[in-house]
Amino acid sequence: VAYYMATVSFSNPDYQADARRAVAALIAHCEKFFGPRTVLYDLMGGATCEWQGWNSHTPHFADYNPHALNDFQAYAKKHGTTVAAIPSPEARTRSDGGLFRNPVTDKDAILYDRFYNDAMADCIDGIAEVVKKTCNNTKLVGCYYGYHMEYGNLDYCVNCGGHNATYGLLPLAAELWRPRPRRAERGHEALRHVHQQRQILHP
Repeated sequence: VAYYMATVSFSNPDYQADARRAVAALIAHCEKFFGPRTVLYDLMGGATCEWQGWNSHTPHFADYNPHALNDFQAYAKKHGTTVAAIPSPEARTRSDGGLFRNPVTDKDAILYDRFYNDAMADCIDGIAEVVKKTCNNTKLVGCYYGYHMEYGNLDYCVNCGGHNATYGLLPLAAELWRPRPRRAERGHEALRHVHQQRQILHP
């Protein structure tokens, strides 16, 4: 249960900074000892390590801690409005028009869903940038994200999964998956070498 109900807020700048520092140290270590044998860094976070929001596969709702509220209020201010609280689960699931919510009566819930999904994408973006910098842009970087078809079938978590900000990551995607040309060939050669030799990845 705890696996799906962790207490990390993806929007928390302290968490994001800690994550970037930890990932930078890990990638530096991997590059030092395994660099020639590494082709891709797959970023993992959130529920099931697929950057899914906490509780997105449970009947519970997140994230209602004071830090999340502060971040949501800052997001609202940036978008020209104010909010007093994170919308309740009832407010986040209600709709007067079936599939579509009312942009007036449901505006806070809509804004929160945008905030939560943008926070997830921003978190991924920041970590990915650190990985690319630490490996000197010589490796591919990817992650699990963009489960639009899956969430469309899961009803309550369609907006709670954190995957609705693909539009924010698309400009980043081309850069993440494209190492420098010379390095790319080295990466492909390393992959062929590991596959052919069945070598254990050790220093």
